[in-house]
Amino acid sequence: MGRRHIGPQVTIGLCLALLMLVGGPAASAFGFAKVRLVNARPGSQSVGLKVVVSGAAPPQVGPATYGQVTPYVKVSPGSAQIALTGGGSANQLSQTLTDGGNYTAVALAKGSKGFALKLYRDGHARKGTARLRVIHAAPELGSPDVKLGQRAVAEKLAFKESTPYLSESPGSYDLAVTKPGSSTPIFHHSVSLSAGVATTAILSGSGGAPEKVITATDDTLTPAGAPETGLGGLAGRGGHPWLLIALVAGLAGALGGAWQLALARRSGRR
Repeated sequence: MGRRHIGPQVTIGLCLALLMLVGGPAASAFGFAKVRLVNARPGSQSVGLKVVVSGAAPPQVGPATYGQVTPYVKVSPGSAQIALTGGGSANQLSQTLTDGGNYTAVALAKGSKGFALKLYRDGHARKGTARLRVIHAAPELGSPDVKLGQRAVAEKLAFKESTPYLSESPGSYDLAVTKPGSSTPIFHHSVSLSAGVATTAILSGSGGAPEKVITATDDTLTPAGAPETGLGGLAGRGGHPWLLIALVAGLAGALGGAWQLALARRSGRR
């Protein structure tokens, strides 16, 4: 009994099925940015964040009470209109969101009742070191100096500005805020930094509210749970599963080859 020949139609069908099976997860594993919200305005009501890209229906971000950091929400990359919801007047931002980029939107005090809004691009964790940046969100502090332990983090840090990410050894540090040129802290707060983690410390407090530090984890090299793509080690943290993309390309090549073979056989029969 001879071998049964598998025709080009069957081959094409198998390739199409595999492309649908693999190409779907591969396509959905990238092509997005992530945005979260931090409410750094004391005494405020809960606020949410609206992110509109190319007229698409906005995802829900928040609401967040004072001092709260929301989880990241996936949004489409591209030119985005970003505004607070539920907080009265606020500045609306026009910002280009990069594919694979993570962003933190901070609701800031503006006068006695209003809100300001600023978006910060978040950094990635690095193996074996702890990373920290500081955002100034307390207008009544003026432009203070900031120290982390014995290290000067910033001099005359302006309201709404942030420091670059600093690399530190893991451990617990005293984050101190002082008037420019002074060694006496206006206030200080202990922060814990871990290896393989990028952290943001947000200085907040205004309108008579005591100063505080809001900490947020920007990125970690230690998986917090199951990979979002459901593809295990095939997907990288940046959202570009190159192995899957190569596999899809190979299947597409096989599909094209099968189609050419079918055409050649048809031509030979004429």
